[in-house]
Amino acid sequence: NYKISILFFFFQAEDGIRDFCLSRGLGDVYKRQVYNVSGWMSDHPGGSQVLTDFAGKDAHKAFMDVKHSKRADRILEGLYIGDYVSGGQNDPNVKHITHEELSKHSKEDDCWVLIKGKVYDVTKFIDEHPGGPDIVLEYSGAQDATTAFVDQGHSKYANKLLADYYVGEYQELSLIHI
Repeated sequence: NYKISILFFFFQAEDGIRDFCLSRGLGDVYKRQVYNVSGWMSDHPGGSQVLTDFAGKDAHKAFMDVKHSKRADRILEGLYIGDYVSGGQNDPNVKHITHEELSKHSKEDDCWVLIKGKVYDVTKFIDEHPGGPDIVLEYSGAQDATTAFVDQGHSKYANKLLADYYVGEYQELSLIHI
């Protein structure tokens, strides 16, 4: 049983800002919002295929062209998982983790997890995890643990604790099977 995490990118910058950044050689450095709609696909009034077609792509124009209702906006807000900032590839302060790199860290003595586009080395925490190490290992390495992490309803403390284990940003925007 594979579950597909589908990520949408909604551009939030005006075209003029984007053009300005590109014309000044600053790259595509505007913010995008990322949504995980995998759990909502069967409920989508337009069918799941329209969501699948935009997986990993900018869907802002298509979303706006449909003129969705306020209810649709509220549903989308609930599916928000974070921001993706492009153009940061050259930032020496941010480590960019590839799928290949992430997949190497799926053992109890070397355990990384991907949550909301960020990679965390939870090796030192794995034995302290209240749910035990097995659940962490199940979602470690080359898997997206976002849905499992969010669905479990982790506390604010757990979310803050993640910051201590931050490694870098996941750089690949492909579909992840979890």
